[in-house]
Amino acid sequence: MTSRVLDSSDSVTHSSSSIRGNFTQENDRDRDFDEEALCVLHRELDLPADTRRRRVLLRLKAWLSLPEQDARTAAAAYDRACEALSEEDFTSIRDAESSAVMGDCTFEEFSRLSRIMPGKFSETAFPGICPGTMDQSPVLAVLAAYRAA
Repeated sequence: MTSRVLDSSDSVTHSSSSIRGNFTQENDRDRDFDEEALCVLHRELDLPADTRRRRVLLRLKAWLSLPEQDARTAAAAYDRACEALSEEDFTSIRDAESSAVMGDCTFEEFSRLSRIMPGKFSETAFPGICPGTMDQSPVLAVLAAYRAA
C-alpha cells in the first residue's frame, strides 16, 4: 500500500514539474515575442510619420495572413511591448495604427482586425466604423453597399 502511495506521489511530482516546464517555456516564448515586438516598435518610431504609418499598415496586414490565434498572440505581444514605451512614443504608435486602419484598411480588414484586437479596434476606438453603428456613417453605408455588390 505504501509503495502505491509513493508511486502515485512520484507521478504527481513528475506531472507538476512537467506543467511548470511548459509554463516556463511559454513565459520564455512570450518574453521573446515581447522583446521582438519592442524592437519592431522602436524601429517604427525611428521612421518619419508617413513611412511609419505605411510600415504599421504592413504589420497589421501581415497579422491578417496568420491564423487568428497566432495573430492574437502577436497582437498581445505588441500590446505588452507598448506598455514599455514612453507616453509620447505610445501615442505616436497608436496614432500611426489609427491612421493606417482608417486610411488604408478595407472594411473586411478592419472587421478581422477587430476580432484579433477587440480592445484596440472596436466601436469605442473607431466610432462609426463598426457594423453596429453603420446607420451613423454614410461612408460605411457606401462601403457596405460596395461589399455586398
